[in-house]
Amino acid sequence: MDIDLVGEFRGSRRRAKIIETPYGPIRVACVEDMLVKRLNELKYWPTSAEWRRRIVQQVTVLLASSGSEIDEEYLAFLVRRDDLDDLLSEFRSRLPSRDAPRDQV
Repeated sequence: MDIDLVGEFRGSRRRAKIIETPYGPIRVACVEDMLVKRLNELKYWPTSAEWRRRIVQQVTVLLASSGSEIDEEYLAFLVRRDDLDDLLSEFRSRLPSRDAPRDQV
């Protein structure tokens, strides 16, 4: 599991989940924010081939395992804002049809 430790939470606070741990509560970003963060990394950040492979794997797993719980309206807003429509569509086209959300962004 990867955990991003950040000083300032940049995702939707309303959609984030608070999980209690023995060390105190942690805020976990919603799947839409996680997807967009990784899509931004792929499209705009210079990364190594190994890191890109890991991001592709994470996006694929997030999409495949979260299909029905994704807030399509919120995700559409985020990908349009960050000009990621093309990249998200590319990932969704690779998913098996039974796992793909019905409404494409």
